[in-house]
Amino acid sequence: MASLNLIEKITILFSEGKGQQAIDILTEESLRLKRDGKMGASKKLANIIKKIPTLKKSFSGASSNDDIKLIDISTTKESGLIKKYRPKVTMEEVVLNTSAKVKVQNLLREWEDFERLSKHDLFPANRILFYGPPGTGKTLLANAIAQHLDFPLVLVRLDELISSFLGETGKNIRDIFHIASKESVVLLLDEIDTIAKFRSDEKELGELKRVVTVLLQNIDFFSGKSIIIGATNHDEILDKAIWRRFPLKIRFDLPDTESRKLLLKLYFDKTPHDVDFNLVSLITEGLNGSDIFDIVQSAKKYSIMSGGDKITNAMLAKSYLTIANAENTQKKPSKKISYQLSQELKDAGFKLREIESISGIAYTTLRDNLK
Repeated sequence: MASLNLIEKITILFSEGKGQQAIDILTEESLRLKRDGKMGASKKLANIIKKIPTLKKSFSGASSNDDIKLIDISTTKESGLIKKYRPKVTMEEVVLNTSAKVKVQNLLREWEDFERLSKHDLFPANRILFYGPPGTGKTLLANAIAQHLDFPLVLVRLDELISSFLGETGKNIRDIFHIASKESVVLLLDEIDTIAKFRSDEKELGELKRVVTVLLQNIDFFSGKSIIIGATNHDEILDKAIWRRFPLKIRFDLPDTESRKLLLKLYFDKTPHDVDFNLVSLITEGLNGSDIFDIVQSAKKYSIMSGGDKITNAMLAKSYLTIANAENTQKKPSKKISYQLSQELKDAGFKLREIESISGIAYTTLRDNLK
């Protein structure tokens, strides 16, 4: 009887042009079956749900206000909440730890063999979680994967999307996933930890909780020829429900000495320099890729503005100390490294008063400790 009541309700909703409400009810029913251990029935219903967006008009007899109307991503570029573009970053521009590199190589091989795998009812990983400290290359890698596979990248800033368009967020999320089901894209859900914040906050009720449910449902039942990447800097707050929705997990660590050396060479590219990469890779310990990029860019600017013909250790030292001692920075070098950088400046002809203003180390301390 319950099944007949459900069928009757769904039929009425479609006949009234309320297709999205019908989809929501069917999705909830599929999740209920899954929770009850009826995996076969849940999977069958999920497969039916995937086909519904293309069938809704035939059920309703005419187009309705409740039909899925895809958001025009181009109109949201000004807000910065959703962006769709063709990345130019290549895999050669991404420096990863060994474990992450192996996982990414396997992922790309699977997608390159998509057709051969699909003939055997096997499919590449399409739900991936990127997690780790800020500035370690999560967004960069998502861009490189999209470029390698020749997919557009759709970047969604979840935190701002949910906060800014609360009344329409549920529909926007469905629209975004609908795009990913109809076109091969890399869908990057930035700040996926936003879901965990709302799930764990007992004060958040109603619309916010419903939006989170819609997002999780769309991740659960996604099966398009696209890749969904969830990215977070705060994996410690993600609950098990979110972790299990991303079968492939890739951790991003701060670069080790060898990785920092590779990053320096990558960022210098063809820029003339007289830099000891071994030394600089040692004294940049604790910095992420983004920090090192900023230091190199600052040194390039300093070299040009000072009329130099190449970048030196001293220029990098000056850039590092200037950035590290800027207001609100959390990247201050240790005392030992500060002295090493200051020594580089002194050897390059900087006066102690100049080094004092750059490093923040007192003149008398510099006088007593530098050679």
